[in-house]
Amino acid sequence: MAGPRGPEPLAAFLLVLGTLGVRYFINEAIPVGSKGILYEAQTIAEGSHLKLRLAQQLKVDVGKSAGPSTVILASLPKHQLPNVHDKISKPINIIGQLL
Repeated sequence: MAGPRGPEPLAAFLLVLGTLGVRYFINEAIPVGSKGILYEAQTIAEGSHLKLRLAQQLKVDVGKSAGPSTVILASLPKHQLPNVHDKISKPINIIGQLL
């Protein structure tokens, strides 16, 4: 999966996760586009037959459109989050929980 400027963001993200040894506990990962984080998070929840509960204090505007190649939304078990923080130097924001 390559675009005119290299790998698509999701493919590149998954490649990095695989290289770092953390891909195996990512349940789902999708790029966020013009519909925003909230829309994509609800899509993941509905596809998994779960409910989305947003975090109390969000650090990002989840309703805002995301530009191309800027945001990857991933679901993973909460207890694995420290492993991701240890291996990825990019900002990570928790937006909610799937119940």
